[in-house]
Amino acid sequence: HLEAIIRRLIITSDISNKAAWTDKVLNLVRDVVSSIDPDVRCGDSLDVLSYVRLKVIPGGSIEECKYVDGIVFRQNVTHKKMLDKREAIKYNPRVLLLAGGIEFHRTDARLSSMDTLIEQEEKYLSILVEKIMYLKPDLIIVGKAVARKAQELLCEHKVAVVQNVKPELLTRIARVTGARIGSSDHMVGQYGEECLGTCRRFYIHCV
Repeated sequence: HLEAIIRRLIITSDISNKAAWTDKVLNLVRDVVSSIDPDVRCGDSLDVLSYVRLKVIPGGSIEECKYVDGIVFRQNVTHKKMLDKREAIKYNPRVLLLAGGIEFHRTDARLSSMDTLIEQEEKYLSILVEKIMYLKPDLIIVGKAVARKAQELLCEHKVAVVQNVKPELLTRIARVTGARIGSSDHMVGQYGEECLGTCRRFYIHCV
């Protein structure tokens, strides 16, 4: 029945090599329905389209089409030294999700010298990164910006950081990894390692 539906859709479409596309789409659909397992008791929808996203990369071929059992998004790590190979992989990473940023917020209520501000910023970021590293994460995904100083400190700890991630994407990542989404300041003491999640692997592939 599934094959008949796919053949009917492809035959009516304006594409070449219809037989090859029929086989490819059929295999991809089988992979999808065999790996997605909605939990209806927890409020999940039975419609698999709620959990599937199509990513189109210009210049690809039919042989390169594949199903990824996970989440794919177009963002790179913040520092080139974090994952500097063409295809860098972290296996079973400890994942930390932060809704806010990792940065120093300056106030305009009083005047300060530039040297004082820089010293305060470096000290604050050092303490903040130290708190974060208490959890020993391998990957940090942040909803807002990460200060350059924080990037360098986290890079020294061999932690990969992705910044400016949209809230809806953070929510999907939390679902897959089991991580809690929290602020950078208070979640260490409040949840400890319970706020961390994990996955089989995290990798960046340059196309």
